[in-house]
Amino acid sequence: MARGYDHALYIQPFDHRGSFQTRMFGWRAALTGAQTAEIAAAKRVIFDGFKAAIAGGVPGFIGFAVGRTVFWQPLADWRAGKATREAIVATIGQSYREYVDLFDKSSVMTEAAVFA
Repeated sequence: MARGYDHALYIQPFDHRGSFQTRMFGWRAALTGAQTAEIAAAKRVIFDGFKAAIAGGVPGFIGFAVGRTVFWQPLADWRAGKATREAIVATIGQSYREYVDLFDKSSVMTEAAVFA
């Protein structure tokens, strides 16, 4: 018997809370148009990293959410000029892939224990 939702479901890999604005960028007041554009560009890097993971074989998942752990340090490095955009996209994609692999492994182990 099939269980659960059986279609691809993609998570939304963005932090929409004000803490992204204040902690990543250090901005506390109302944003200017240029600041809004800079945040949008950073979120595009994150999104492109998740697309890279999907292109690398992640079909989309249901059952877990991914937060800042995947993208925070790579994005901070990119903003500081320590890495290229392309390198950060690849790093974020690889990190996401690692979480997916851990989730798959733990799901299989849990399912085997439950249905044994």
